[in-house]
Amino acid sequence: MNKIELDKVMKNLIQLKEQPINEILRTGSMLCLGFGDKVTSKTVYKTAEGVFDVKESLKSKYALHIDGLFRISFNNKILLTQDDIFKPSVALQDNDFYEETFQWDIKGHNKFDEKIANIFDLTKSPLLVKAIQVNKYGDLNINLSNNYDIDVFIDTSEAEECWRFFEIGNNETPHIVIMGCEYCEE
Repeated sequence: MNKIELDKVMKNLIQLKEQPINEILRTGSMLCLGFGDKVTSKTVYKTAEGVFDVKESLKSKYALHIDGLFRISFNNKILLTQDDIFKPSVALQDNDFYEETFQWDIKGHNKFDEKIANIFDLTKSPLLVKAIQVNKYGDLNINLSNNYDIDVFIDTSEAEECWRFFEIGNNETPHIVIMGCEYCEE
């Protein structure tokens, strides 16, 4: 990333400063983080009968979707990584586990799902974004209160999406998308 692109990325990410992180979940192998107050989001979907409908839900104002390598740490100890998504949970291993039939994408079957439930109770002790850094490669560090860090690493040299940042419900502001070899806005 050149300096102009890096400045654009930081100009957008700076909105996260002092915002609480209030969602940490996954969709498939993608880590989805939510920051800020909850806002109403509308999703248009097609019903089984072929009719379009709108579903409203509360979502965090800002979203960061990570589709690559990440690490969540506390006091310089690694708590959770992207690799945990692809490893069976302890509970699953305790019940006649067979690796050849392991389905990592079923909620609760992997170490990520198991650990995330035990690590964070964001309703009891909210974590605030204290600092954000992005380097020239697009690697991202989010420093949270209480000595937590989220690190994202660019893991490809191809034009594959690694992470994106956007504001929910704001169609005026483009998504900031970081890929292995470039930056773009969508």
